Amino acid sequence: MRFLADESCDFAVVRALRAVGHDVAAIAEISARATDEVVMEFAIREGRSLLTENRDFGQLAHANQTARVASSCFGFQRGLAEIYPEPS
Repeated sequence: MRFLADESCDFAVVRALRAVGHDVAAIAEISARATDEVVMEFAIREGRSLLTENRDFGQLAHANQTARVASSCFGFQRGLAEIYPEPS
């Protein structure tokens, strides 16, 4: 799958998804401090599902029926950080 992780998504999620072969772009690597609207437009243009902890994206996705938002960075970050720790 193709994902776009916004800056609120823990980078452990990005590393874990990449480790199992998913195509994950991270806003922190592409365009730090981009507005929510710019992030959403990028996700739509690139055909990526958005990974975020920012609940505001739900409203943007509702307004734009072509957007896919997975607010699923919640809850599993601690476990992923233990499995895929930050490189030293």
